[in-house]
Amino acid sequence: MTEAMAREYRSATSSASERKAESTFGLDPAQIAGNLEPFFVASSRFIENWRKASEELLEFGKARLGRNIETGRKVARSASLEEAIEHQSEFARSLMQDYIAETGKLAEIGSRAISDTFEVWRVERQQARRTGREMTESARDASSESLSGRKFAAE
Repeated sequence: MTEAMAREYRSATSSASERKAESTFGLDPAQIAGNLEPFFVASSRFIENWRKASEELLEFGKARLGRNIETGRKVARSASLEEAIEHQSEFARSLMQDYIAETGKLAEIGSRAISDTFEVWRVERQQARRTGREMTESARDASSESLSGRKFAAE
């Protein structure tokens, strides 16, 4: 068997096996890979936003820990019970304000994360609608051509 014949045989058998796989399962590997792309993009965006939220939480925890230590020192150095209570009250007020502010930041990050993640699907939905419209128009055109061909054949 010559090299050219061997190449031709391999080409024919690989094409046949690819056609058999496509007809058996109705799957095109290129189409599957294209359909998975939005999942990969969405998951990458989700992970990136999760990282941002984690960084924010770590920074908040670090800042709160510093304030907790500072308040503990102030209370320990207090000359009187009233001064210690004043430092503790100041700490409690700042604690509530910080947690309320942090909740707002995390809500913003969460909203942005959801929006960024699902933006991929919005684009995909628009493309699917466009493709659906094109396919519908193509089917109508083919149907009308088929019907008009039958009229002329009947005449």
